[in-house]
Amino acid sequence: MNVRITNMEVSFSEQLAKEIQETQEQIEVVTVTVVEDRAGKLEERVELLNNNYNTLETVLRAECDNRKSDLSTIHAEIAVKQDKLSHEKEMNTIRSELSSSNN
Repeated sequence: MNVRITNMEVSFSEQLAKEIQETQEQIEVVTVTVVEDRAGKLEERVELLNNNYNTLETVLRAECDNRKSDLSTIHAEIAVKQDKLSHEKEMNTIRSELSSSNN
């Protein structure tokens, strides 16, 4: 009877060890699956962030180009106005000289 109990205990221990091993393998598979799933979601988020960054960079570059263009236009307008002012000063100087010489 002792031998049978021992054999049963050994058999039970072997069965328990086998179930523990199978459970550990299942846990590893689930863990790998969860990790891969999270990695996939992280990759998607990184890709989305990269797309958002690229879009923002494009928009900012376009806005910067627009501002540069606006600034160039303003500089051109200032140059024209300075030319006109310079011309008016010359004309006033000439008028003044003519007026002085007539007196």
